[in-house]
Amino acid sequence: MTGCKLPKRAKGRPFNSSKAKGRRSITTAFRTLSTVEDQRTRNLLRGAISSPRSDSPPSDAINELRKTASPTDLALSAQILLGRQGAFPLPNIGDDCRALTRFYSLKPTSIQAELAFVVGHINGWSDEACNIVEAMGALAGLPRSAPSDAMTAVADFVQKYGASSFAVRKTAFLTSRYPNDESMHATYQRVAEGLGLSKFSAPFFMAVELLDDNFSYLSGVSTRVQIQQKFIKGDFRRVPSLHDVVPVPLSRADLGAHLRKSYSTSLVDELVSIIYAYTLREFWPDLHEFVRALLHPSVSSKIEEFLTISFDSSALYSDTDPINADIVYYRSALAFVEFSQCARFRVFIDATLAPRLMRNCGPEIDLAFKRRESLTITCHSAVNDPAPFFSVAPSCGETM
Repeated sequence: MTGCKLPKRAKGRPFNSSKAKGRRSITTAFRTLSTVEDQRTRNLLRGAISSPRSDSPPSDAINELRKTASPTDLALSAQILLGRQGAFPLPNIGDDCRALTRFYSLKPTSIQAELAFVVGHINGWSDEACNIVEAMGALAGLPRSAPSDAMTAVADFVQKYGASSFAVRKTAFLTSRYPNDESMHATYQRVAEGLGLSKFSAPFFMAVELLDDNFSYLSGVSTRVQIQQKFIKGDFRRVPSLHDVVPVPLSRADLGAHLRKSYSTSLVDELVSIIYAYTLREFWPDLHEFVRALLHPSVSSKIEEFLTISFDSSALYSDTDPINADIVYYRSALAFVEFSQCARFRVFIDATLAPRLMRNCGPEIDLAFKRRESLTITCHSAVNDPAPFFSVAPSCGETM
């Protein structure tokens, strides 16, 4: 399946359109311009709001705002343009898997601007964002749930919020873990319909290849890189099949790319990207404080509650032969990187593996994620220590 032909992608565009649009409110947008401090930023917003286009703001104006506006003004600008009461309301909810195949085209900017733009968009849909974070937390028990109950929970999530990398990974995890469980069949069909898998199945099967131990990991990823390398153009996260290979950002620059990617897919994925600023706050304390200062208090509070949820990471490998537990945990963690233990496990392992698997096209890696010690992947210790010392044992290459 690694070499399967991908469905035709929509042309790259920074302003994704969802099936469920909010009601456009130009008058409200103009009225709230006074909250923006900088005159030049207000002028850019006036021009964008006055655009004859009714579906999305001009891309040039958005990229100029991202480049020149202060973080506070940029967050307000995103809310004014894209929020529920905005000139071009974009909930980013309810789409199918076609959204996951897009080559996004937002231009890179500073990490502060990347964060401010996505935070502003989330603030414009704060009620929906709070509900999504709560629903994400309710799926923490998925690995211990009965297969049919687990798939039903995912189906309900997809029905409410549409396609997202978050939902696709959960679905792939369950179908890979319980391939012959007939009790999931009916609810899986609900998920498949909600995700639009009959037309856009590539994101699902690409996730299955990374999660299912029936597929060789290292050779599969290497093949992906070889096939897709020509599309990378300096940012591997623009390529859907490579985004999941390194699910957790490995540097500030990579977090920026992760935010651009998530904005192109769904509000659910935007929230996962923002959650990394909380789960990795030990390494990015300034970014954590920056996000907290800009994010709507209700959403920030929901994320803090989410971080207190108990997630049993041992459930991802406890039914596996101990010899294979390390790689099973590593692969399964892809489906649960919104939880701190899985995110931190992956970030330290991927900091070692990504440069080897994605030579000349992988992400920058922050020094804090580079371990100086010799590694051994010890998933059991990771349960007790959320940031253990890992090592890629010689046998790892054989079992992956």
